[in-house]
Amino acid sequence: MPQVEDTFFLDPNFAGSLQSQIQQIVASAILAGRLQAGEKLPSSRKLAEHLGISRITVTLAYHELVAEDYITSASRSGLRHTGCRQYPIGIDRNGLRPELLPEQLNALFITPNHQCPTTTTMSMKRRHELLRLAKLRDFLIVEDDYEFETSFIKPASPALKSMDRDGRVIYVGSFSKSLFPGLRLGYLVASAPFIRQARALRLASLRHPPGYMQRTTAYFLRLGHYDAMIKRMRNIFQKRRQVTISALAKTELKIANSASFGGSGFWVEAPQRIDTEELQRRLDSKGVIIEAGNPFFARKDCPKNFFRLAYSSISSDRIPEGIRRIGQEVKAV
Repeated sequence: MPQVEDTFFLDPNFAGSLQSQIQQIVASAILAGRLQAGEKLPSSRKLAEHLGISRITVTLAYHELVAEDYITSASRSGLRHTGCRQYPIGIDRNGLRPELLPEQLNALFITPNHQCPTTTTMSMKRRHELLRLAKLRDFLIVEDDYEFETSFIKPASPALKSMDRDGRVIYVGSFSKSLFPGLRLGYLVASAPFIRQARALRLASLRHPPGYMQRTTAYFLRLGHYDAMIKRMRNIFQKRRQVTISALAKTELKIANSASFGGSGFWVEAPQRIDTEELQRRLDSKGVIIEAGNPFFARKDCPKNFFRLAYSSISSDRIPEGIRRIGQEVKAV
């Protein structure tokens, strides 16, 4: 029989966090034989409601139990697990379509300002609708504000987190792209209870990034060097974007989409006869790098003629020749 939430009780005198207490309750039940292999745990939603605590606390406790091999992942039908099932959601030129979200949803990961790979920007109307649904259906939104710094055409749209009044948005970002990949330093903005739990979870796997890296980055930000760098980068990217557009206009390639505020690349559509995975292999030997779009599609019968084309790591004077080579390969097929 599945374990029901009524069998779980919190000890008010427990000398530890709520998360560790839940972990201990489940682990003790397993070791004592009260919870048999294959028996299902209560859902995070039901257990949180029963105990009168945050659902995030229960979810993080379950994650720790999986990491410690006390419980395993299975399907979404009842919890003997903390694994997740992914639901790809359709998008159009206005971004993610909220009406396509499944009814049962725990968390939504989204890049509203710059969807990858299409670079689509989510409309303000849909942002408000997404926040409304998150409150109504009780799910969290993880917002990756990807490339918001590269807004050289017009200001980027407000982050979902800035519109969040219910603490349902977890805003994440990284300096790996804007500074350098090896930095491996990011940031997170969320409600205080979530931050406390996230810190505890991080400590279980990594004490913290190197202190000198954090301090150096903090000084770089505080002294204004980061803002100055971003301003220079925007000017450079704007020039490269215009050069790229002009060069693409001379080929059979079409810009399928681009970020409304700027960005660092394009989502490009080749003629239907082109398989961009094969095109990528041929161009690699000619010193040109593109990223085939096939892996970004959820369905197997996806179109094969899309690819990502970036201008973030190439000087403006080399762009026309690179695109000429792409066009030449396309024309040869």
